[in-house]
Parts: sequence; structure tokens; C-alpha cells
Amino acid sequence: MELNYTPERADGSIDVSKALEINEAFMISRQFWTSQVQRGVMHDPRSFINSTPHMSFVWGDKNVEYLTKRYDDQKPPCSRHEAFSTDHKQIEQWAPLVMEGRDPNQKVAATWTPVGTDVNYGEITRQLIGSLKKDQNFK
Repeated sequence: MELNYTPERADGSIDVSKALEINEAFMISRQFWTSQVQRGVMHDPRSFINSTPHMSFVWGDKNVEYLTKRYDDQKPPCSRHEAFSTDHKQIEQWAPLVMEGRDPNQKVAATWTPVGTDVNYGEITRQLIGSLKKDQNFK
């Protein structure tokens, strides 16, 4: 949901091509990690990859306009399960700490999806290097 993956074009539309490329590359990484677990190179997927909700949050007129256009312009697979809101109460349900103490008149917007992924790349690196260390020729 990184907003830098979806820049606004000069004509005001949102370019989602980088987001789609990154999504595809991430799916390939997931396939690779799955194969490494199946081969015994890596272990315990929950130690390095877990599902978690994911959201983007913005405030201010220009940013709310951008996120609205971004949500409208995105196409699956990026937005298939994504919700959008400018309602303070709804966003508070998604992210209570973000909304705590916020001016109720401030313009805000958020996208939220239950199908985000948290990846511990450090753990992936430790497991891959740990497997390589078992080979006497690895230095």
C-alpha cells in the first residue's frame, strides 16, 4: 500500500503500473519461499511471513483527493479486497491510535484490506544463510 508505488500523472490520473509489477514480483517471491520450505532449506513459514491487515492513511484536501483517485483507478489484484473511507468513525475502527485525538473536522481518508502480508526479511536471510552454512564449500 506504499503510496510511492502509485504516483499521480501530469493529467491527474494515477499510475498503478509499478504497484502491479511489485505485486507480481512479491507473488513470485512467495512461490520461491514455498519451494524452499518444501525442500527443507527454510522452515516454519510463520517465523518469516504472516497475514496482517494493511492500510494507507492520508489527511488534507490534496492527499484525500489523491487517495480517492488512487482507490478509483486501482484494478485487481491490488484492490480486490480493499475498502476505502473518509469517515472518521470507520477509520477509527481500522486504526484507533491513528485517529486518537485527531480534529474531527480534519479531512482524512484511508484504504484498508484484511489481506496484507508482514514479511521478516531478516529471518528469511538467516534461514537461507543457515542452510548454506551446512555446505563445507560455503564461505
